[in-house]
Amino acid sequence: MSLFNVISSHRFAAMSGDTAGVAAATASAGFIFASRWGNTAGLKQRITSAEIGLVVNTGFTAAQLVGYDLAIARAYTVSSSGGTAGTLTTENTQLRAAAAAEASRVTSIQTATTVALTAGTITPDAALIGTDALWTLAATAGARLQRSYDFSASELGGLILAQDEGVIVRNLVAMGAAGTVRWFVALAWDEGLVS
Repeated sequence: MSLFNVISSHRFAAMSGDTAGVAAATASAGFIFASRWGNTAGLKQRITSAEIGLVVNTGFTAAQLVGYDLAIARAYTVSSSGGTAGTLTTENTQLRAAAAAEASRVTSIQTATTVALTAGTITPDAALIGTDALWTLAATAGARLQRSYDFSASELGGLILAQDEGVIVRNLVAMGAAGTVRWFVALAWDEGLVS
């Protein structure tokens, strides 16, 4: 049986700006959040949980479905860009305060501001690991959706990512006119070796 030997544990949370006009999810469109593991030293990233939420901040002209998908990204050799970069230096994401300051080895984390991220060089899996949606009425703000994913039940206690893999959150349905959505994403992970 394989074991995951933890070097450090981390958590990162972000809120987007008021996104508008974001396209539906494809291999290169609709990106709201992107985290890339590009470690070249043989270390792995074990995702233990993901939380995704959204709030319709300004109502759409017509009623519509609003939602997201969560996917594993492969062949992720160039990070997504645009939006706001996560601060991963020093102990900014470290969970164990009693441990020595340990900067995350995550290559990049990006969160959309008011428009979608640029995807980067990436191949999202066709099979999703999470998705959800809600119906929002015309010209109505305040609809909200929140979902948590716990990956700790797998053999190694999480979703194990190797070099040039990552996780992405995308807008599920093309946003209609006038409306804006704020997105909330929190990701928890361990960094270490599989033995």
